Amino acid sequence: YLRIPYAYAFVIAVYDTGFIGKVSDGYADKYGKWIKRAEAKGGDIIIFGRNAHVGLVEGISGDYIITIEGNAGPTAVIGSGKPGAVVRNVYRMDNKKIKGIIRPD
Repeated sequence: YLRIPYAYAFVIAVYDTGFIGKVSDGYADKYGKWIKRAEAKGGDIIIFGRNAHVGLVEGISGDYIITIEGNAGPTAVIGSGKPGAVVRNVYRMDNKKIKGIIRPD
């Protein structure tokens, strides 16, 4: 089986197994997949930090990005032994935790 973080597995499962390897900043850099935050739409992939976490964009509301993320929420703490959940989150567009948005093929 593949050893990939749960949040990545969640995003990949929404698409298909052919999507493995396309959920990274390296892929986005190589193939020009980054889009402007204000142009994000449902189904786009949001990447946080240094590829540490990913989620799906559900939509945009004014200056906010609404996401659905696996392995998120208050129980998703490294070393806690407790799994995170699939949750809806809302971030300001200028949130420094957001590395960028990828538009999948």
